[in-house]
Amino acid sequence: MDVWRITVAALRRWYILLPLLGVTVALVLAAGRGGQPEYEVTGASMVVPGRIYDEVPNPYGGPSDATNAVAIVLNSPAARQQIADEGLIPTYEVSPESRSTIIRFQVRGESEQQAIETGTAVFRMAAVELQERQSAAGIRLAAQYSIDVLQQPSVSAAVTDGKLRNMAIVGVLGAGLSLVVAVFFDDVIGLLRLRRRRKQEKGTSEGDHSDPARLNDPDSDSGRETETLPEHGTRPGAEDQAPTLSEQGMISRRR
Repeated sequence: MDVWRITVAALRRWYILLPLLGVTVALVLAAGRGGQPEYEVTGASMVVPGRIYDEVPNPYGGPSDATNAVAIVLNSPAARQQIADEGLIPTYEVSPESRSTIIRFQVRGESEQQAIETGTAVFRMAAVELQERQSAAGIRLAAQYSIDVLQQPSVSAAVTDGKLRNMAIVGVLGAGLSLVVAVFFDDVIGLLRLRRRRKQEKGTSEGDHSDPARLNDPDSDSGRETETLPEHGTRPGAEDQAPTLSEQGMISRRR
């Protein structure tokens, strides 16, 4: 079925399509009222070198290398699983800035408090990661790299992308389903009318081809030929015949 036929069928069954579209609008509004906004939390930290120099080589290399290494560890599945085990949001984003020791953090969640706690836990994990690996390498505490939080995790915006997405999904699905129902109902009515028309044509055809024996029966109404006799015994069509010459002479003698 092409687009034109679908459009015609939908317009023909407007009394079905319009109520369904009304229900769809109500569902879209309900989805918009029920959707909760999401809170976007951001933060930033920086890898700071130790206060003294240690002759023991640092396993992280320079400060920039340490920043990239910490970001890789924080983005690993093991780190995300640890955050999830704490009941926090594992879908956070950690990205180191190019040629810098700054690490930026971002997370989005339905709970403002949960999102903030996620950022705090991620920065704490970065600090523990640096301390444990450097301590295991024999680097003194005063010479170790550490995490300095430049921006504490805080709400930067309240976004409604999820709310709008839910409304769009409900609207598209509802409108599509309404159109399908209207077109299907139009097809059903068309099939019923076609079946009724065929039955009528079949009945008419059977009535035209009646029983030949009944047609040849002289006693039957269909086989009996009736003839209407003219009044006063005149022949049929006599009043339409012109008088003959002899009849004209008789008529003149009478006068």
